[in-house]
This record gives sequence, C-alpha cells and structure tokens, in this order.
Amino acid sequence: MAAGFLWILDASINISMEPFRALVADKLPDSQRSYGFVTQTLIIGIGTWIASNLPYFVSSLGVSDVALPGVIPDSVKLAFGIGAFVFLSSILFTIFTTKEYPPKDLKKFIKNNNQIYFLFYNKERKIQVRATGAATIHYKNDLTKEVWERTQVISRKCYLATNAPGTTSEDPTSGIPEQYVGKNVPKEESESGYENFSIIESKIHSFEWLYLASKGHRRAKIELGNNDSKAHWVTP
Repeated sequence: MAAGFLWILDASINISMEPFRALVADKLPDSQRSYGFVTQTLIIGIGTWIASNLPYFVSSLGVSDVALPGVIPDSVKLAFGIGAFVFLSSILFTIFTTKEYPPKDLKKFIKNNNQIYFLFYNKERKIQVRATGAATIHYKNDLTKEVWERTQVISRKCYLATNAPGTTSEDPTSGIPEQYVGKNVPKEESESGYENFSIIESKIHSFEWLYLASKGHRRAKIELGNNDSKAHWVTP
C-alpha cells in the first residue's frame, strides 16, 4: 500500500510540474530555451536532493526520528509538511506573479515566433508524423480579399463577433450580435466582418516519420528544399 501511495505521490508531482516545464518554452525566446531548461533541471535536482535529505536535517535539529513499528516518525511528518508548504507556496507564487497572456499584436507575434508544428499519429499503424514549418499571417491584402469574396455569407457571419475568441462570458454565447442570432445576414452587412478576417499560411519545411515497434523503432527525416528534397534515417 505504501508503495502504491508513493507512486501516486510521484505521479501527482510530475503532473503538477508539467505546466512549469511548459512555462519555460512559453516565456523564453528560442535562443534562451536550452539554457532555461538546463537551469530548470538543475533547480529540480537541487530540490530533489534537499527533499530526500530533509528528514535528516529535521532530526539533526532535535526532532525525533524514532517511532514504534507501523508509526511514521515525527521527523518524516515534519519534513513532508515543510515540503508540501514550499511546493504549494511556489505554485501560488508562480500563479500570482507570472503573466502569460495572448499577444496583443498577433501579427507581430507570429512574425517574430513563426515556427509551427503539426503532429499526426495513426494508432493502428503505430506511425507518428511531425511536420515543421513557418507561418505567415495575411491581413487585408490581395489574398484575404480574394478569399473573402468567395466566402459564403453564412460563414462570414462568424466574423461579426464583437468579442475576441476566448473572451470569458457569464452566459453561453456565440459572440455574434443579438440582431443576427438565428437570422440570415444581408451580404452588405456581412462586409464588416472583414475587419476580423485573416489567413494564416503554413509552409512546411521538414517531416519526421516515426514507426513504433517492439523490435526497435524506426525514424526518418525528410527536408524539403526549393528545388530538391533530402531524406535520411535518424536515431529514434
């Protein structure tokens, strides 16, 4: 039973730490991410060492580390209490002091951070494909005008929303103005939705193919060039 609860504790800690790992990638630019992950791993290692030796440190301060059979020593209880307090405090400190929000200027954000990834997985064939590329946002140019003209009015209606996607609301809402809810929108009135219309163009640069097998995985990388393409095997 003790081993089972230890596994649950370990899984809970890993799950709760996952947002912190993602936070490094979200907050740091590409040039600093490797250093950020190394620093994070170092801090985690130091914290693990302190946590594993905390009962010893507590007992050296005079807290009893002796208990009857089947009873947890006071030093271990206090060590777990200190660890839980520090862990919870760290999470709360991060929540209330770290700002992570969508960029105000999406066009500028994508221009400076235009790397994109697509991940596909076929469970039956045990094949995973990851596509890497770059994104370009089109707004109020010849391409958006051409596509907007071909867009049906029923689809244009979605772009008449007054609030941005993801805006919180006290009641269920489509975001569409009340005068258009459940009604057909005249084409001339749908033109105002063009202000919210944009196109994100994805250009794929490379593919990674991964085949999962019990006898040994296989992985290949295909790089797409302007005039030719290169493919080679890589270690899974």
